[in-house]
Order: sequence, then C-alpha cells, then structure tokens
Amino acid sequence: QIEKGQLNVVDQRYFESYGKDEIHQEMLRDEERINAYRLALGELSEKKVVIDVGAGTGILSMIAMDYGATCVYAIEMSKICHVAISNFQKKTYRKRISVHQCLAEDFTLGLDRADLIVSEWMGYFLIFENMLPSVLAVRDNCLKEGGDIIPREASLHIVGYFGEYKDSEQQSVSNSQGTSCEAVVATIDEAQISTRKACIFEVDLRTVQDYTNEFNSQVKLHVLKDGELSGLCSWFNCLLAEGAPLDTSPFSKLTHWKQTIFQFSAKIPVKVDEVLDLSVHARPQKANHRAC
Repeated sequence: QIEKGQLNVVDQRYFESYGKDEIHQEMLRDEERINAYRLALGELSEKKVVIDVGAGTGILSMIAMDYGATCVYAIEMSKICHVAISNFQKKTYRKRISVHQCLAEDFTLGLDRADLIVSEWMGYFLIFENMLPSVLAVRDNCLKEGGDIIPREASLHIVGYFGEYKDSEQQSVSNSQGTSCEAVVATIDEAQISTRKACIFEVDLRTVQDYTNEFNSQVKLHVLKDGELSGLCSWFNCLLAEGAPLDTSPFSKLTHWKQTIFQFSAKIPVKVDEVLDLSVHARPQKANHRAC
C-alpha cells in the first residue's frame, strides 16, 4: 500500500535525504544499534501487532517478524520504502507486512489498535531531526491501552572534557549570547572526561504528553581533575526494553551517532572539586524544525 501526502519544503528535503542508500548503509553497519533493537524486539514482538515508524529499509520490521510478530505495519515516507518492499517480498511472511508511504501523523488503523510501536527516531544530540513528535502521534492514534513502545525511555547527558575531539563531522553554530563555538559530531576518549556527567533531558515515551522538542536545563558539573576545559561532550542513552539498553557515550562501543561536542573558542582553566553551573536551552530552529 502506497499513500502520498503533502509536504512542506523542510520535510521534502528531509525525506529526500532518507531516500538515499548511503544513510541507511551507515545505520545498518552500526552493530550496537542493530543488536540493541534485536534484543528488545526479541523480548516484545511475539504474537504482537507491530507498527514500525520510519521503517527505512525494513530491518526492524523483519526482526519483529523473525521473533514472531503477528503482522507489521511499516510506515516510511521516503522513497527508500521501495527497498523495504523489495526486502519484504523475499520473505515467507511477506503478506503479513504492509508498507505505508505516508506521514506518520496521517497513519491510522481505524478502530483497530497495535500492541507495539518500534522506531529508531533518535538523531544527533538525541532531538536533532525532530522525529519524536511523529512517533508520539502514532502512539496516541494507534497504540492500544497497555501497549508498549521501543524505546521506552531516552535521556541526554553532558560532561566537560580536556584535549581534542576526533572523527568529526563539523557544523558551526552560535550560542544564545552570540559567542562563537563549534558544534561537531565527533568522539572523545573516556580518559578525556573531566567532570561528572549530568542529565540535561529525559523523556518516557509511554507517558509524555504535549511534547515540543524544546527543553531548558540547569545543571552543575563537578570537576574531577585540574586542567583546561576544552568544551562539552553530550550523548544519549535509551532503554529500548527491560534488559535492552542503547548507550552512545564515550564509555561504550562506538555507534554511528558518535557524540555531540560543543568546542569552546578558548579553553577554560578548572580545578578539581570546582562546581560549574551550566544552563542549556534547546529548541527547533524557526526556519527548519528538523534542526535545533
């Protein structure tokens, strides 16, 4: 089943980017990502009606079916949905997966309800791409009372670090005071971490209401050693299901998300046991709601 809706310019570009093979190849090579979702779907899919939001090439839909799902509704707006259709046609359970090329917000099961929603909606800095509202719309429209969702919870963390980052994918941004800094998708080593971590955002997908992809957070960073602070490093963690975590921090194996680094224009001297006050305000850009 192929359905088409009207898109604004920002969303047209967004879905065009996901119609290209390269981005999906990168995600499919991410073993930590795939293994975490495989573990969660292995726990939750059996005899369940499943909705896969942002199905891409269909990998999560197929894993759900492999673990005994009754059927899967695969929602994918980009043209990569045709790759998913081709992948499904090779399977013996192909008649129990339907593909819907539509906005997630427009998808409906009528009076029926699903048992489980699965989605890999997380972007850089967790909220980049602003996909979570689409997942929550499907939850509100299609998930039965007492149904489950993968991931169940997500949280965003931050630390200070010493030294230089590596493996960067660079972007230039300015903070709210106009001071120039760098925001880069990159990595640091665990040994570079110079403060205790602080949680700046968390969300429970089963219960959150009126989500806007905007948050304010005030936290304290406790300095662990003397040195010069080069910037801030952030990452996200998810609980996909009980016993199925996904960790994108410097403490864990590398994922395609890496970490998001905020490099200061000048290093800041710090002393052990010093406490730094940090204020974070994240919101979608006015001209591009997919960015923040």
